Formats: sequence, C-alpha cells, structure tokens
Amino acid sequence: MTTNTTESSSYKIVRSDGSDAKKTLSEGEYNFITFLYFYYLIYGSQSPVSDLQNKVIVIDDPISSLDSGVLFIVSSLVKKIINDCRNNKDISQVFVLTHNLYFYKEATFLGSRAKYKDDEVLYGRLIKNDEQTALITYAENPVQSSYELLWKDIKDENSSSATCFNSMRRVLEHYFKVMGGVDYEKCIDEFEGVEKICCKSLISVINDGSHFISDNFVIQFDAENINRYKTVFKKFSYA
Repeated sequence: MTTNTTESSSYKIVRSDGSDAKKTLSEGEYNFITFLYFYYLIYGSQSPVSDLQNKVIVIDDPISSLDSGVLFIVSSLVKKIINDCRNNKDISQVFVLTHNLYFYKEATFLGSRAKYKDDEVLYGRLIKNDEQTALITYAENPVQSSYELLWKDIKDENSSSATCFNSMRRVLEHYFKVMGGVDYEKCIDEFEGVEKICCKSLISVINDGSHFISDNFVIQFDAENINRYKTVFKKFSYA
C-alpha cells in the first residue's frame, strides 16, 4: 500500500513490482482489504466531527474466500472488537454472524478457563424452516465441534427437514464411512420395504456427493419421511 498521489488523504494498493493492484485483486484479497477498511473505520472516522462513541457493530461472515492464515488474522481482529466492547471502549454492542465453525470458535474463545459473564453475551442459531427464520438462543456456547453441531441439528425437532437430512448424510459420510470404515452397500440388505428405499437414498447421496441425488430416488423433506430417515440413521448408528 502506498500514498495516492492523485487524490489527497487516500492510499492505493500496489504489487511488489509497483504496479496498480486494483484490477488484479483476487476475491480473497478483496474481502480481506474490505474487512481491514471496515475494522479501522470502527476506531476512526472519515469526518473529524463524527461521534466515535456507543457504536453498534454488525459483522456478517467476513471470512469468505480467505486462506487459513488470513482467516486467523480476521478472527483475532474480531476478537479484539468483542473485547473492546466488553471493556466499554466506545463500542456498546457487537453482532457476529457466521456459518464457519473455525471462525466462530476463534472469535468466541476467551481462554481455557475464562468465560463470558451472563449479561455479556447471547448465543443463538438462525434456523430457516418453511420459509420462516427463527432465532434459537442458548445460555451457554452451543458449539464445541462440527461433529456435535451436526448431531444437535439431527436431534433438534425445530430444524429444517432438508438441513437435517444433510446433517445425517455428513455424519454417515465422514465419521462413519471415512473414519469408521462402514460398508454401506452391505447394510442395504439389512433393511426391508420403505426403510430399504430410505437406506438407498442416503447411500446414493453419500456416493454421488452432497449436491446430487440419483434420479432413481425422490427425496421428500416432510416430517413423516424425515422420521423414516432418522429411523434408518439410528440403525446405522448402532451398527
């Protein structure tokens, strides 16, 4: 970054060879620079008469397309914003939204023994079901690992049927098939009737990928069918 000679009080981004990087920024670089601009604007202003007190900060998933190193930097900066809010440093409230588990754990982690006070934090999950969005709140941090998060979604009766099905697929695919070495093709013959069709559907999604379902199976995400999938999933779990 260097001072912009054509416009006062501004900077421009250049490559190591001195060339203007404006038109060659990758998506990750663009997102990172945008976040840094936002971050420093929290602690400053473009106007000398702006009120810098009692700010409410909203951070909506700032880690898209970032590599692990930059993701850690962004997580650390977000954690600083949260701590400055806790210490009453001109920030009255911070909202952080994300679907990235690593970023969430980094941003909310205080230390091995440190905890937020009850009146300092509100944990919540946004769940969309039947085209309606609901906020479910928790007294304590509900997320410990991706594995636990998937099981919470499966057990939660208020979860979307589609996301519940996808959570079952992910548990079976990664933790049972990849890590546990379960042979699903042999498991199909253990089921009969409708349960056998449900079993084939689950395995079809695992074999073909999370965004493709074989044309031989039609997945209906209503409560009755999801309960059938859960029954088959439960039998897998005890296999």
